[in-house]
Amino acid sequence: MKVYLISIFCTIVAFQAVGQQKWSLEKCINFARDNNLTVEQARINASFARINHNQSRHNQYPFLGASSNVGWNFGRTIDPTTNAFLAETFFSNNYSLNYGVTLYNAKKLRNNIKSAELQEEAALEDVEQTKNEVAIQVATAFLNILFAEENLEISQAQYDLTAQQLDQMNKLISAGARAESEKLNLEAQLSRSEQTVIDAENNTSLAYLTLKQLLRLPPDEDMLIVRPEDISFNTDPDLISFDEAFTSAKSRLPQIKAAEIRKSSAEVDILIARADLIPSLTFGGNVGTAYSNRGIEPAGSSIQTFNQNVIINGIPTTIGFEQEVTNFVESPFFNQIDNNLSFGVGFNLNIPIYSNNTVRNSIDRARLNAINAKVSEEQVMDLIESDVQRALTDARGAKRELTASEKALESQKLAFEKITKRLEIGAANTFEWESAKNQLETSEINQLIAKYDYLFRIKILEFYLGKPLKL
Repeated sequence: MKVYLISIFCTIVAFQAVGQQKWSLEKCINFARDNNLTVEQARINASFARINHNQSRHNQYPFLGASSNVGWNFGRTIDPTTNAFLAETFFSNNYSLNYGVTLYNAKKLRNNIKSAELQEEAALEDVEQTKNEVAIQVATAFLNILFAEENLEISQAQYDLTAQQLDQMNKLISAGARAESEKLNLEAQLSRSEQTVIDAENNTSLAYLTLKQLLRLPPDEDMLIVRPEDISFNTDPDLISFDEAFTSAKSRLPQIKAAEIRKSSAEVDILIARADLIPSLTFGGNVGTAYSNRGIEPAGSSIQTFNQNVIINGIPTTIGFEQEVTNFVESPFFNQIDNNLSFGVGFNLNIPIYSNNTVRNSIDRARLNAINAKVSEEQVMDLIESDVQRALTDARGAKRELTASEKALESQKLAFEKITKRLEIGAANTFEWESAKNQLETSEINQLIAKYDYLFRIKILEFYLGKPLKL
């Protein structure tokens, strides 16, 4: 029955492990790059830059616009279709089509396109820089999980070792080979080891929580970290020169490319500002028409008799005479639209003479922005140079610390094996064994810290060398 229950338990655990999603370092980095909010903000900024670039290209095309207005007029008003005064309410409707194009403006439109294009390129480089920053954060969190899990294994192993030693001591005490008091140190050590295990479990949970937050996963998400079977160090920092690392970083890091692009864009902005000192020429045209519900149009003619009162020899007399008169009828809508069509074209030459020093100040600001962009580029370059030098120095120092910690651990293991054998034959007491065990545990922790510190430093150095972040 016991074997049957164990079999069921193992089956359930295996089923849960299959159901869990496995997360390698590469998968975590790719997932964070696709879902991280900081990366998404950088993409949005790049989209804004793309829209500005698109708008700058369309600004060079001719402008075409249509307009219309509707109105009711009261009192004595001019009818827009006849230019005659009307003293009655009427309805009117105007339509117009306007066209315009810039013929010359000292390449301002073209330079605007170039500047906007450069700004878009810089924004895209910002996206890549943000992805790199997120990748380093994820790699750090991932390595912290590996460290925490190994630290938990070491703590659990130390706890099991103390428990075994306490069990062995109880057997010796029962056999009368040891005094009852000799197990007190072991019991205290077992309690401390249990506390260490609990702390290691909490640190592991916190490490997982940090990674989940970077990936924007729920805190209760089941994660199965893919641990490499053997962490190898393929890059030897002692064989890498600073010039090699710095040259690689300069040729590929997006923040350097973005700074260079923004400097070029700032130089183009000077040309854009200076264009306002030069005359510009535009061409435009318009088509318009109108309608009024009081609009009329001729519809043939008729002979009408008109009476005229005159005085002949002092006698008032009425004289009638006939006259041909044009007849008018209400003009239909489309007839008015056709009859009232008007066209116009023209050129506009704008010559800047004095604008309250606005243009000069714009040019000065553009020049200062160009200087500032150059300074920013130098700052980025200096920062990268400092980071590369620090990464190389840290990697070399971490390598030496790892070598020293491994030697110390080997020595401490031999010392602990000797004290354990002496305790078993009664040549050493539990206090001496506990002291040696604590030193061994400290050496194991130091070696573990040195290993992951060196691994992290190597990965940072490899990042500057252009190698992907993977284990």
